[in-house]
Amino acid sequence: MVFATDSPDRDRSAQSGTTVVFWTNESSQGPIRVYVNRCYVGTITTSYSSAPRCGAPGCVTVVLPKGGNTWYGVATDGTRWFSGNSRLHRGCNSVRLHHAGVSDGSVPIPPSERSHSGNAKLECKDLMGPDRGFCRKGVPYLGLDLGASVFYGEFARLIFATGNVSGFYLYGGVGRDILFDRMNSDRLLWHVGAGMRYSFDRDHVSMGVVYGENPLCYNQGVLLEFVWHRYFGNSRRIGMFAGGGVGLGDFGANEPAFVWDAQIGISIKLWQR
Repeated sequence: MVFATDSPDRDRSAQSGTTVVFWTNESSQGPIRVYVNRCYVGTITTSYSSAPRCGAPGCVTVVLPKGGNTWYGVATDGTRWFSGNSRLHRGCNSVRLHHAGVSDGSVPIPPSERSHSGNAKLECKDLMGPDRGFCRKGVPYLGLDLGASVFYGEFARLIFATGNVSGFYLYGGVGRDILFDRMNSDRLLWHVGAGMRYSFDRDHVSMGVVYGENPLCYNQGVLLEFVWHRYFGNSRRIGMFAGGGVGLGDFGANEPAFVWDAQIGISIKLWQR
């Protein structure tokens, strides 16, 4: 059974927001892995006879945003608890996970405990442990790419990536063809684009459509490009990227010209969740 109650000993640091401490009163239960909105947030390792304070050792304490959040727990014996979609008050809430004499191992929260609902999502900023479930670290983010490219020349680009595991991204930048001194090399060349991305922890792959000026033809071109980003370290702020694409350009001419791209460079996250 899962109960969401008001903890008798509120932690003062939790008064400014909505905080939940997940706990169990069964010493034989064993470790219980806790997930919020499909993101792993920690493991319950200690049992308590009554609701502990937020931040108590051996429990899992999570700060939630406004709105409703779903959570579930998984014990070593396969027992799973599901919350439904619940809205909690400001301050410290407690959620107890324990057996209720049910043999099928799946215990949903009773309707009486679900008096409110909402659709807010848990932020992934403060997740603990190496296993984050379906949650990725370092996204969404605002980034700066610096590199060299066939289509852009030597360029700088701002990227805004939304979502978490997957999402959309918008980007734009300027470049100049200094190394090869091709067409339009006497001025800065602009480009804008949008696309979709998917994250594999440290790796991000994206596909987008770019429109802009380039050194391959005198007029603007459109490029379908694929780019891979790889970020390093625990902060995942510094990385590298490589990619390429194909497209058409010189639309002011009688016949559009074929354009292509290969690019490589470094990536810096100016801001990340």
